[in-house]
Amino acid sequence: MSGLIKKVFSLLFIYAISSSAFGADSVTVRKYRAIPRVYTLQYAGNLGFVSGGLGYSLLKDKVRVGLFYGYVPKVFSTKAIHTLALKGTLNVFKSRAGQDKLYIGTTFNMETGNNSFLKLPDKYPKGYYQTNAFHFTVFTGVKSFFAVHDRKLKGVEPYIECGTVDTYLYYCLSEKLSLLKILSLSAGLNLKFK
Repeated sequence: MSGLIKKVFSLLFIYAISSSAFGADSVTVRKYRAIPRVYTLQYAGNLGFVSGGLGYSLLKDKVRVGLFYGYVPKVFSTKAIHTLALKGTLNVFKSRAGQDKLYIGTTFNMETGNNSFLKLPDKYPKGYYQTNAFHFTVFTGVKSFFAVHDRKLKGVEPYIECGTVDTYLYYCLSEKLSLLKILSLSAGLNLKFK
């Protein structure tokens, strides 16, 4: 278990470095720069049945970086599954009004559950399987921004994403599976604060 704790702290350390490296996204310096300005609730999308995250808008909101916690209840698995993920997105196109955006992104996930392991169990031959507690995902999505006239809340962003996990992508290419069989959809809502 101590190895798992080290991995979690390593993941959080990488996140802290990445958020501080991109921290100077505007000329004015905020008094509380470390406080995340984007809070997210997401359904599905390879992060869990439901997930929540907090993050930062960088480079005039062209880039987003966030830390997510996901959960799959025991009802949908033999054992409850918990995930931690670093999620990054990059806007690639926006509408003329600037409120609708097409973006691409990736996550680095760490999963704990009944079928994941950081070290190969002794029951498997050495080199037969790789550890499966860590995964990368790739996705694309569309979001729309709706301004809110509030003292603290800047606006809300509903979004829809379509993506896949690195392992599924590997099997799609090596086994020639249909791309439709490896894709997953998700929907979520970002709350952007001033």
